[in-house]
Amino acid sequence: MRVAFSSFYDSLTDRFNKLNYLQQSVLLQLSTGQKMIRPGDDPAATKRVLENRTTKSEEKQFWNNAGDVKDIAIASESDLRELYKIFTRVQELTTRGTSGITDPQTYYALQSEANQLAEQALGIANRRLNNVYLHGGTKTDVPPFDDIRDPLGYLLSVNYVGNNNSAPVRVSESTTVDPRTTGTENQNIADIINNIIAARDAFSQQSPAQVQLVRSQQEALENELVSSISRLGGVQYRIEVAQRQSVDRFETLETLISRDADIDYSEASVRLNRAQLAYQASIQSGARIMNNSLLDYIR
Repeated sequence: MRVAFSSFYDSLTDRFNKLNYLQQSVLLQLSTGQKMIRPGDDPAATKRVLENRTTKSEEKQFWNNAGDVKDIAIASESDLRELYKIFTRVQELTTRGTSGITDPQTYYALQSEANQLAEQALGIANRRLNNVYLHGGTKTDVPPFDDIRDPLGYLLSVNYVGNNNSAPVRVSESTTVDPRTTGTENQNIADIINNIIAARDAFSQQSPAQVQLVRSQQEALENELVSSISRLGGVQYRIEVAQRQSVDRFETLETLISRDADIDYSEASVRLNRAQLAYQASIQSGARIMNNSLLDYIR
């Protein structure tokens, strides 16, 4: 069979092209740190990387959500704890007011302190975080507790004017939380402030019977307040668990992506060295063969 000598050149050129492509690919991998320069280099690995990167983006969003709602939950619980301290002090005042006080000055002192505590409680109820009202449901742009006052500015009563809507936020694939106080809890806040106002007015009337009536309503209000504080503490715990899980998932996804996408520099360097040696060997062997001609074989 006759083999055209030109086929050798075609074969040698093809060999050079393949080795050059291999060198350029490895050099590109070393410069970018990525195994896959084109999706077609490893379709299965490319698919895994894209899916894991999408999941990683979702976990990052969950983490951001958790950070945002955690601040709200902490601030909401802090407000309720402050309100609880105020209400505990009011209970002490009403207990004292039913103990047979006859001195008008003592009643006046109790009245004055209760009035200050009512104003302080109202300030807490209308507190904002990042310019957003915390205790109005999803109605966050206006004060949720409307204060009714006489012409001299004396606080008469408080009405809850927020709503009962909630805005749950996903903090993980399976966890959704509402970091704010609920509509029912907010109404209890209004009832507590009105109870403080009623205590103040009972002190003003110097009426032990009226003070006792106010005192009898306080235990139920206190129980509701403690329950709200406990619920928000549970919300914070769920958020913290979700954050820890997000960190673990994020690190796992990073490892999986790196395994498919990132190169091993030492292994890539070895492949580059082999490709360069093969290229040099091909040049040398090709040069030796091309130095020969048919005349070299004529004797």
